[in-house]
Amino acid sequence: MNNLLVTAYESPDLDGAACAFAYAELLNKQGKSAVAGVFGNPHREAQFVMETFNISNLTKGDSIISDNTPVILVDASDLRGISKKINPEQVIEIIDHRKIHEGDKFPNAKIQIELVGSAATLIAEKFNKANVEPSEDSAALLYSAIISNTINFQANVTTIRDKEMAEWLITKINLPNNYIHEMFVDKSKFRKSLKETIDDDFATFNFNNTELGIGQLEIIDVDEFVEKEKTQIKKNVLFPDLKVGVF
Repeated sequence: MNNLLVTAYESPDLDGAACAFAYAELLNKQGKSAVAGVFGNPHREAQFVMETFNISNLTKGDSIISDNTPVILVDASDLRGISKKINPEQVIEIIDHRKIHEGDKFPNAKIQIELVGSAATLIAEKFNKANVEPSEDSAALLYSAIISNTINFQANVTTIRDKEMAEWLITKINLPNNYIHEMFVDKSKFRKSLKETIDDDFATFNFNNTELGIGQLEIIDVDEFVEKEKTQIKKNVLFPDLKVGVF
């Protein structure tokens, strides 16, 4: 049997990259042959965490995928975001935390959709329930993903399960001083144009046959950013008379 490919959305964010890395590790520790792979390039925040903890880059999904490769999707559950090289019938498992999903489009998949703040929480729970010790690399990635997705537990999506798993994971990590702040600061640094940065994290959804696109920026010193980038913000959302708001 081919190796299981554990992957997320194309060019995954930290949550997707962390889940792919850690779940592949768990499966291997349970005697299954699995590889974490990514299509595209992980978001800059995932790269920051991997560089901070000296974690090796994830394998390119293109070098793993074939017509016979069983695929597990983590932090992903709809067709639009995944690589076009993945046939929905290849997907044997889906682990995600989004209320809106397309689980019905994957006929052979065992589906776990639970409304927690981060998919990393679901993967951490699997380690915990199986009494399997995650490596420091996996613990660091999962912990960072929970902190990022819940905005350090300040976001409305935060659940007690997220907090419990973060508390469990942090005992397994040698966390650098001021790490959480530095992670959010790095996330606030744009290495591309404003438009390209928004496009990298842009997602579309279908609500009652209406297409809705959502892009987000997570930044520190937001008032200063909005004042500085107001012209570009108005230009890129294509509404010249738009009053820029921060949510």
